[in-house]
Amino acid sequence: MSGATADPTFTRAMIGRSLITSLFVGTVLFAVNSGGAVMEAGLTCRLFTKLVVTMVIPFCVSLISAVLTQNELREGARSKNDGQGSADCDCPKN
Repeated sequence: MSGATADPTFTRAMIGRSLITSLFVGTVLFAVNSGGAVMEAGLTCRLFTKLVVTMVIPFCVSLISAVLTQNELREGARSKNDGQGSADCDCPKN
């Protein structure tokens, strides 16, 4: 982001994809890391806290990645529309 201000616009689609990602990734991570403890002791308060954190982290990573990608795409579209590659230009198109 070359000096442009970030526009963190969260769309419903982004949030939905992030939720699905966090449910899948978080479940796999929790099962791998804490599945044995749950089988032995049940779901204690401490393990429940680990479960919540294990779900929140992939959600945040996925959502932040989506917003950064959206911002990069917008910035790229803006730079193309700033006289480069416009219909008035006789420049060769890639």
